[in-house]
Amino acid sequence: STENAYVESVSATVQKHLDNEDYISAKRVADNSLTVLPGNANLKSLQSKVEKATPVYLLNVCKPYESYRYNEYINGETVNICGVAYTNAFSLSEGYAIFNIDSQYTSLSFLLGHCDGTGMWSSNIKIYCDGVLKKELLLSGDALPQKIQIDVTGVTQLKFEASEDDARYGFANITVK
Repeated sequence: STENAYVESVSATVQKHLDNEDYISAKRVADNSLTVLPGNANLKSLQSKVEKATPVYLLNVCKPYESYRYNEYINGETVNICGVAYTNAFSLSEGYAIFNIDSQYTSLSFLLGHCDGTGMWSSNIKIYCDGVLKKELLLSGDALPQKIQIDVTGVTQLKFEASEDDARYGFANITVK
């Protein structure tokens, strides 16, 4: 019964992380649980579920070929956006990042918000697909992060742009499908 309670607790924790799209934490919990009960079929199934649910992070498959005032947060490095630490992210301050995604994906999604500890100025954020403005947002320094999803079917070049010099805005958990 202790083993069953442990498996149920782990399953609930993993599902919570998946629901919050925190795939790194979900994977960590699932992997760690198998060090406790390496032969448990339910935990192995849970680990497989996490692997299937985990999206492809843009920064793992593609780096910008041109950028200005761009900071990258990968391999455990984090950026704080509204009090939450994120990895698989980048930030811009009156800068840009241009990626060649080579028409390989149909969907792009990410969290966009103000980076903690930077100027509280508003910034105009623009996202271009093959040179065409696809999304434009005016974000204030005190706004909560926004979940953005963009259709990138057939898109070769993806450009992110931020207009404000004294504020930094973060693009976190950037996934492509």
